[in-house]
Amino acid sequence: MNETVAQTDKRKRLFPLRKFCAVVWVFIALLGSVYQLDTYSPLLSVVLGVPAALLGYLLISDQRHERVLRYLLIAWVFLAIVFGVVLPTVFNRLSCPFELPSSATRLQASDRINGFTGADTRVTFHASVTDCYATLAKVERIYRVRFGPGIPIEKPSASSRFTFVPPWGNSRRHQEHWFNPGEIEEGECFRSGFIQVWIDTKRGVFYMDAHF
Repeated sequence: MNETVAQTDKRKRLFPLRKFCAVVWVFIALLGSVYQLDTYSPLLSVVLGVPAALLGYLLISDQRHERVLRYLLIAWVFLAIVFGVVLPTVFNRLSCPFELPSSATRLQASDRINGFTGADTRVTFHASVTDCYATLAKVERIYRVRFGPGIPIEKPSASSRFTFVPPWGNSRRHQEHWFNPGEIEEGECFRSGFIQVWIDTKRGVFYMDAHF
C-alpha cells in the first residue's frame, strides 16, 4: 500500500516537470521556426512550427490524446519538413550556378527562362564579407566576365529599382522580396554587361543578378 502511494506521489512530482519541459519545447519550436526557417515565408513557420510545437507538447507532457491525432501531426510535420525545408533547399542549391562559400547561410536562388527574351538567374546569401568578395571571382569564371572597380553604395536605393518581377507578370504578389539590394546601406556594386553583383559590407549579404 505504502509503495503504491509512493509511486503515485512520484508521478505527481514528475508530471509538473514534464509539463514544464513541454512548455519549454513549445517556445523552442516556435522561436526556432521563426528565426531558422525561411524568413521570407512566414507561412512556413505556421505550417511547420505550430504543429511541431503541439506534437512535442503532447508527447513530452504525456497528455491524453487520440492516437490518430498523434499520427496525423507526425505526418503533417514530416510533409512540412520535406516540402517546406528539404526540397526548397535542394532547389536553391541546384539553381545556384556557383559553389557557395563555407560561411554562406540563408541561400535564396531563382533560375528562370524568360520566354523568348533570355534567362534570369538571381542569387542571394548571407556570409562573411571576405567570402562575399571571394565569390566575385567565381561569378567571373562561370559567366566569363571581368568586373571593373566597384561602385560604392553609401545609402539605401529605391527598392523598386531592384525588385525582381518574374517573367510571367508584374503583379506585386509575384515579386520575390528576398532579392532586394536596395536595402544596402554600406557596400559596393559591380557590373559587367548583363551581370550585376551587390555586396552589403554592413550585413554581409551577397546579391547577384544575371540576365541574358
